Amino acid sequence: MRFRKAFVLVIAAVLLCTAVPAALAEKKSNNPMLDPVELTYARTKDEFLNILFLGLDVSSDTIHASAGKRSVMKSHTDVIMLLSINKTKGRMDLLSIPRDTLCYVPGVHGVYKMNAAFNTATNYKEGFRHVRDTVSWFLGGLKIDAYCAVDLEAMRTLTDKMGGIDYDLEMTYTGGSGRRYKAGYQHLDGLGIVDYVRARKNAPQGSNNDMERTKRNRMMMLAIFDKLKSDMNMLNELWAEGQKSSVNFFSDMNGIRVITDMWDFLQGIESAEIGSYMIPGSYELYVLGYWNLNITDQAERIKIIKTLYGYTAKEIPYTSKNYCKWLLNGGFQATQNIRQARLILDYAMLRPKPSKDLKTAITALDKAIDAAVAAFDTAGSKIRAANNQALTNACKKMRTAAEKVVTLSKYPHAYTWEKAKLWYQDPLINDYPKIDWR
Repeated sequence: MRFRKAFVLVIAAVLLCTAVPAALAEKKSNNPMLDPVELTYARTKDEFLNILFLGLDVSSDTIHASAGKRSVMKSHTDVIMLLSINKTKGRMDLLSIPRDTLCYVPGVHGVYKMNAAFNTATNYKEGFRHVRDTVSWFLGGLKIDAYCAVDLEAMRTLTDKMGGIDYDLEMTYTGGSGRRYKAGYQHLDGLGIVDYVRARKNAPQGSNNDMERTKRNRMMMLAIFDKLKSDMNMLNELWAEGQKSSVNFFSDMNGIRVITDMWDFLQGIESAEIGSYMIPGSYELYVLGYWNLNITDQAERIKIIKTLYGYTAKEIPYTSKNYCKWLLNGGFQATQNIRQARLILDYAMLRPKPSKDLKTAITALDKAIDAAVAAFDTAGSKIRAANNQALTNACKKMRTAAEKVVTLSKYPHAYTWEKAKLWYQDPLINDYPKIDWR
C-alpha cells in the first residue's frame, strides 16, 4: 500500500511538471486592487489593551433598522470605535473611524467602505475578524486584542439592563422612535440612548452629519463608563445578559479578564480624562460614481496614531480623491482585464501535457500580464495621461496573448474583457460584489 501511494505521488508530480512549461513567477502588484493588502503589526513601546466596539445598523424594530435591514450579515458596522487602554501610562482613549472611510480589507480583493468590511465574509465571525484586521491595517498595524459588537436591539436591551443613563442632551430633536427630546439634563432609557446615538438626518443643522454622530457616540460611551465604574457587578450582569441567545451581542474577548482590566482602569480615571479622537477626512460626493466616501486626512491620521500609540505610521496609498477618479477612468477596467487574464493563465498552466504552441503562448501571456501589472502600478501611483496610455497599450497586448491561450487550451469558462456596468458588482473587481453600499 505504501509503494502504491508513493507511485501515485510520483505520477502526479510528473504530470504537474509536464503541465507547467516553465517556472513562471507571478508578478505581485503593489496596488491592492490586484493583490490584497497584507497585515503586519507595528511594535509599540507601551503595553496596550485595545478593544474594538462595533455597532450594527440592523434591528427587527422597523423604527431603527437601516434601509429595512433584518439580517446581521446584511448589516454594516456603522459605529467603529476603538477603546485603547495604555497600561504603561495609565490612560484611556476612544478613537472613532468614520463609517464611510475608503479602505482595503486585508486578504480581500477590491475597494470598500470601512463599514462594509464586515460584509466581505460568509459568516459573522469571519466578518468581525475582517473589520478588526481592516482597522488594524488602517492604523498602521496596531494590534487589536478583541472586539465587542451589538445591534440596535441589543444596545437598547443592555442599556435598559443597567438602568439607563442620566445625560445632558446638547440638542433638541425628534428621535427615530418618534419621541421628542429637549436639550438639557434628563434620564434616557435604552430607547432614548438608541435614538441619541442614531441621530443624524434628524439632528439639528450643523449636527446632522456622520462626524458629529461619531462625537455623540463617544460622549455616550463616556457616560456609560461613568455609570459602570460605580458597580463592578453591573459589568458582570451586562456580560451575562449579552450571552443570552436572544441578544445580538458578539465578542471574541475573554469576558472576565477584559471586564477586570476595564473596571480597574475606570476606577482610577475620570471620564473627562479619557481622550476622545476621530480620524478626520473630507466627505466626497459620488467620488466613485454612485456612493459617497470619506477620504482620510493622512497627515492627521499619522499625527493621531503617533499621539496615541507612539509609532509613526506610513501614509496609506491608493486612497486619494484623484486616485478614485483614476479608478473610474480606466483603473477598474484594467483591474478586470488583469484578473481575467490571470484566471486564463492559471487554467492553462494546469493543463496536462500541453503542446509546444501552448507552452509558448503561456510564456507570452505570463510576460504580458507582468507588463500590464507594472503599467497598472505606475499609472495608479503616478496619475498622468502618458501612464494611462501605457496601461491601455499593455492591457491590449495582454488580451491578445490571452485570446491565443484561450484557443490553444480550449478554455471552458465564459469570460469577458468588459467590466460590469456597476463596477462594485463585478466579481473581478470586488470579491464581494453583492454588498449594499448604503
